[in-house]
Amino acid sequence: MLKILLFPFCLLYSNNLYSPIPRDSIQLFFTNFKEISNTKKLAKVDDIIRKNIDILTHEADNLFEKPLYSISSKKTMPPSGDFHDYLSMAYYWWPDSSKSDGLPYIRKDGQRNPESLKIEDSRNLNIMISMVWKLSWAYFFTENEKYASKVAQILRFWFLNPSTRMNPNLNYAQFIPGIVEGRGSGIIDFHRLPFIIESIGLISCSKFLTSQDKIGLKNWFENYLDWLQNSKNGAKESKAKNNHGSYYNTQLAICALFTGNTHVADRTFQKSFDLISYQIDSEGKQPEELKRTLSFMYSSFNLQAWLLLANMAQTRGVDLWHYHSNDGRSLAKAISYLVPFATGTKKWEYNQIKPINTEGLFGLFVVASKKFNDNKYRNAALMIEGKEDVISKLIFR
Repeated sequence: MLKILLFPFCLLYSNNLYSPIPRDSIQLFFTNFKEISNTKKLAKVDDIIRKNIDILTHEADNLFEKPLYSISSKKTMPPSGDFHDYLSMAYYWWPDSSKSDGLPYIRKDGQRNPESLKIEDSRNLNIMISMVWKLSWAYFFTENEKYASKVAQILRFWFLNPSTRMNPNLNYAQFIPGIVEGRGSGIIDFHRLPFIIESIGLISCSKFLTSQDKIGLKNWFENYLDWLQNSKNGAKESKAKNNHGSYYNTQLAICALFTGNTHVADRTFQKSFDLISYQIDSEGKQPEELKRTLSFMYSSFNLQAWLLLANMAQTRGVDLWHYHSNDGRSLAKAISYLVPFATGTKKWEYNQIKPINTEGLFGLFVVASKKFNDNKYRNAALMIEGKEDVISKLIFR
């Protein structure tokens, strides 16, 4: 089992390029520390790795010119009257053209209403996460403190500063005009939350992430974990059986691990066995995702949640990767099912109203090749590698 420290004290490290960080000095939940440390060492002799690190640091350097984004900068007031509450509109809901006022809105699956883009919180959230993710990996591979300093600044701006912080709830996520002020389904807006927590771990050795910052972040995620479990929206989303259920469990588990609530984490991992059995059939298809107008996208999207969840479960000695139901339902079959369609050797047979995008599958295939000791996944990863981002090429090898 991977040993982790909640808020480790870092004794000493070097600012020299590609210098090692001790294993017990950072807190990671779904990234393989041994593998990324080996990649970092190989950068001294491997031109491709070094080139990718150079690309990463160049991209990270460009982020220093970007403004900071916060929850309080939006122009639309949430129903609570508090700009610190997150607000978003359901993407696939449109005005009813048969009604003079368009209300209540109607659903058009897979077709994003541009009206939803007018509320900035979702966009700003994703910009913030992308910045933190890129900068924290630039810090890991170079140990240049300027990157950690910027990550800490961004985290304080979004989560801690009184004038700009987000309240730890999603009460008003994905509202639908004429129907509801916020939905349990809106919790999917935070599906990239694990990347925030992993980024905190990556810079936890830096002097720029202070003890006060660490306490404040821990408190924020404790409060969010409480909201996930005890709010009306959280309770509803906890019952979801499709990708929403997978990402709810992923958020629940990483918040629990990060805040030291191993009871909730372990309970979540144990419940996940049943979710695998429900979501995946004996052929490896995901029926709930195949109902969608973007069926390939959602099938891929759901398995990317399982990549995070299964890796997190391993830190607690729970093996979701190799679980098979009595009738053969498993993550292995679901991943195998997507391989020929992702690589273009077979044509996708279900509704997909937009072109197939394999982004995110590279890492899934690389990890699957190791977990299942099967080169077909490695070969598939190599076929789609060119479409993947530079961080994935560094942390999945």
